[in-house]
Amino acid sequence: MLTPEQLPAAETGIEVKRLKILVVGAGGLGTLFGAFLTQAGAEVAMLVKPEHLDRLRAQGNCLKVEGAQEAEVPATPVTSGEQVGAVDWLILSVKTKDTGAALAAAAGCTPAAAISLQNGVVKDGWLHDAFGAAAVVGASTTFGATYLGVGHARYTFPATTWLGEIGGGTSPRVNEFADLLTKAGLAGTPVEDIDAIEWWKLCYLLPGAMVTALARTDYAMMFSHPLLAERFLRLTQELVSVARAGGIAVTDPSGAPLPAVALADSPLDEGLAGLRQRAARYRAAGVRVVPSLAQDVLAERRTEVDVLAGEALRRADEQGIAVPVLDTCFRLLRGLEDSFPPSG
Repeated sequence: MLTPEQLPAAETGIEVKRLKILVVGAGGLGTLFGAFLTQAGAEVAMLVKPEHLDRLRAQGNCLKVEGAQEAEVPATPVTSGEQVGAVDWLILSVKTKDTGAALAAAAGCTPAAAISLQNGVVKDGWLHDAFGAAAVVGASTTFGATYLGVGHARYTFPATTWLGEIGGGTSPRVNEFADLLTKAGLAGTPVEDIDAIEWWKLCYLLPGAMVTALARTDYAMMFSHPLLAERFLRLTQELVSVARAGGIAVTDPSGAPLPAVALADSPLDEGLAGLRQRAARYRAAGVRVVPSLAQDVLAERRTEVDVLAGEALRRADEQGIAVPVLDTCFRLLRGLEDSFPPSG
């Protein structure tokens, strides 16, 4: 006969903890995580702008995901952190340019742990200032989702979500949340050095975003064009040099969708050949990848380039490292943005 300790929780009457989560932002990625975590049994609230409540109501007050995997679950929208109070986890998923307003709206929420799924390497500092050092957990994800409307997303790219304690190591809370993400289909992976992962993502993401935005093209075209592919590799090399000069042991993690660092560390001919192979696979699969920064440029919206490239340039200047390609691409993109209509 089983002892109470050996029986499943449902048979002992012991309540299994249901994590309470606030997702800040109901864009593409926020909707994807909110919907899948709800399906996995978490109690999820979505922080949205007051003017977006009617849009959610118009679609039946549901979070909707289509594409690679579909979901439709009830939404619990809130417009302030005070409406939810204490939560186990807070997930920040807005564009970096919207961070200030989003965190101001989230004031009043007291998370035991907080992560940012945003791009860049300054995001953890924003969480530190808003919720205190003890709450902040490092995170990075390469899942892809396209914004179709408030609480409505197209799931475009299955990948990995890495988690780790700031400064190094994992912990029970990291392992618990990684398990929940995996249960939700979001591939949670605890790692020992989350700082290196967050820098890797910048090295992987920013070069492709800048080149495709300036060339107004997609990844397959960029990787197959020798001039554009060479600029991609040079940008990656410059970013890797900044990271390593700052003591970050940046490498391609297990599960990386593109071994950008290995390609940049290779001789130029080998790196270009690797990118051509990647372009051929995209075309064979009928996949057209256009980064969100490039999408913003095509729509004449302001981008995240100030936060993403601006911080890398600042650190390069501090370290006395020359990054001429990054500097040139940054200036071109900023000049292009300044030509956009004010509403962008």
